[in-house]
Amino acid sequence: TAHMWMGVGLSQKGIHDEAIASLDEAVRCMGGAVGIGVGAAAHGYAMAGRIDEARHRVAELQDARTKRYVEPYGIALGCAGLGDSDGAMEWLEHAYREHSVWLALWGNVDPRLDVLREDSRFQDLLRRLGLG
Repeated sequence: TAHMWMGVGLSQKGIHDEAIASLDEAVRCMGGAVGIGVGAAAHGYAMAGRIDEARHRVAELQDARTKRYVEPYGIALGCAGLGDSDGAMEWLEHAYREHSVWLALWGNVDPRLDVLREDSRFQDLLRRLGLG
């Protein structure tokens, strides 16, 4: 997961090529495990303006979820990166219902969700988590 966090940090700094390389390496190392790495990569691709690739990764996660467990927080990250607030909120609600540790630990501080901070649905979700 070191590659994932490095990629997230680089993406937040706008160093997109290096971020994507690191995020892709994280996906390879994690084997797409439960969707967090792929969701982080989808967000990174979206931030780099590589929208088709970001959409492809979100669709990949949604499809995989019909066959196995995929962490909904990862799908929400991809949606948030694409500016799809409704999709991000839908997947964050799944994360809430499934008691996602990712949502509980990161939802209130994850800069990748900053696009949702002013959304009343997001504020309500944080209140229900005891974080609002």
